[in-house]
Amino acid sequence: MKRQRANGWFIAAITGLAGWAGLAAAPPAAAEELTGRVLTVLSGDTFQIISGRDLVTIRLAGADCPERQQEFGGMAKEFTEERIGGKTVTVDVREHTPQGQVIGETRLPDGRELSRELVAAGLAWSQDRYAPDKELRDLETAARNGRRGLWARKRPATPWEFRQKDYENRPGAPVDPVDQI
Repeated sequence: MKRQRANGWFIAAITGLAGWAGLAAAPPAAAEELTGRVLTVLSGDTFQIISGRDLVTIRLAGADCPERQQEFGGMAKEFTEERIGGKTVTVDVREHTPQGQVIGETRLPDGRELSRELVAAGLAWSQDRYAPDKELRDLETAARNGRRGLWARKRPATPWEFRQKDYENRPGAPVDPVDQI
């Protein structure tokens, strides 16, 4: 017990001295934001933008669409193309994957958020992995209850199950970088 108190006192003393000396930690930096024109929509939840001179692959945070080979995958891709194809979007970066993708929330030119649009239309599952968001879960519940999009099916196959089966059936098949994290 004495050791814990001593450690606590020591930490408080060092923190106080650091603050007094102007060495306290700086406030967290503003979140990273990318703005760019959408060049290519790869799937419902993945696309590429030109940001400055860089080609950046973006994966939506908060939503996971069916794969292109899955039922509703083509519909999700078309939905995304209609909303952002050739337009300038803003991406609030949540994470960079080891494969070089950016995972982020994507705002449409009119301020709406693409993940929310896809989930509300019943073309994506809400995913808390990168963006814990009650509103997304509520939008998914409403889409399920309204039997919109993929929720018209009794038990639609999830994209993560589909990717796992594809990988098991074809060793060496590409695995979604998000599934590897």
